Amino acid sequence: LGSLARNGVGNLALRDQQMALFFLRRLLGPAAERLLLFGESSGGASVCAHLAMAAVAPPAFDAAAILSGYCGTNTHEQAEEAADA
Repeated sequence: LGSLARNGVGNLALRDQQMALFFLRRLLGPAAERLLLFGESSGGASVCAHLAMAAVAPPAFDAAAILSGYCGTNTHEQAEEAADA
């Protein structure tokens, strides 16, 4: 649905994903007590974005798992350098 954005609003893919999570939580009711957000490759990058958004708004998931996603560092060495800075 993000591709249907009008007036140059932009890519709404993450918002679409967030709304799908809220819908899923409503659909499952009490069974959605522990909703895991999982992403692999570019999906992992989406999970990272949702984790970042969770800092400013309540997340629609309870746990997250990332398999080979990109969250801001290119290599292990760069992550260590950033941690030491």
